[in-house]
Amino acid sequence: MFHAEVRPRLPPPPAFISCLRVQTFGLPEVEVNDRLAGVESDFNVLLGYRASLSQIEVKVLAEKRPGESFDEVDARAQAALESVKTRLPEAIFAEGTCSLAEAVGKLLCAKHLSLGLAESCTGGLASHLLTSFPGASECFPGAIISYDNSVKENLLGVSRKALQEHGAVSEPVARQMAEGARKALGTDLALSFTGIAGPTGGTETKPVGLVHFAIATAEETFAFSQVFRGNRAEIQHRAALTGLFHVRGVLLAGDRPHDPQLQASARPR
Repeated sequence: MFHAEVRPRLPPPPAFISCLRVQTFGLPEVEVNDRLAGVESDFNVLLGYRASLSQIEVKVLAEKRPGESFDEVDARAQAALESVKTRLPEAIFAEGTCSLAEAVGKLLCAKHLSLGLAESCTGGLASHLLTSFPGASECFPGAIISYDNSVKENLLGVSRKALQEHGAVSEPVARQMAEGARKALGTDLALSFTGIAGPTGGTETKPVGLVHFAIATAEETFAFSQVFRGNRAEIQHRAALTGLFHVRGVLLAGDRPHDPQLQASARPR
């Protein structure tokens, strides 16, 4: 029945298509699209986008033209991909389908470094993302979920004075959390999160979605903050990914942050 009735009615199979992908983080889809204007016409390819929270996958599709070899199609797609990479240098974290957490984990393993986490508002989500790929134990020994202030004090060594004067959601507390986690877990680096995931708990000076981060290394501690939009789950997810993305930046810059926001707020411990 298939060969006699169905197959004759099907359209002919499509031409060979070379498909290459890169993963980006931190830029809105409209900006990614604007930066890539002209790539399609310059290389005779199609670009596709798949957005999820703060992450956007860019696909480069090159269809085989008459008289063109398969190698030539692949070469055209690769040339277009290189153009994409030069236009989004600070946003691309991986080629293919690699997740941000996996990219960070692989980078840590390649550098033979370990990362510890101190999570408050993210509640262990960053730890879950890091342990979602095989081999994470080589670079990630563990985390401290310091949701309550007593855990921040007793396990991370956050001072009561900092909590009372600045509040749990603050830069000084984020710094002490990261430094305490690095010491308690014995890691090369530590990343901390403390914020207000909502939907309640926000104030005029500390709105829902505000998250303070800190990254502690052997030399110094970097801190930054960001206000995220969305519901509770979206804020937590965006915060977890943002923290990991900045860890990647510190690793690539040789323990010096590449992000202007991080650089401006960096102070020696």
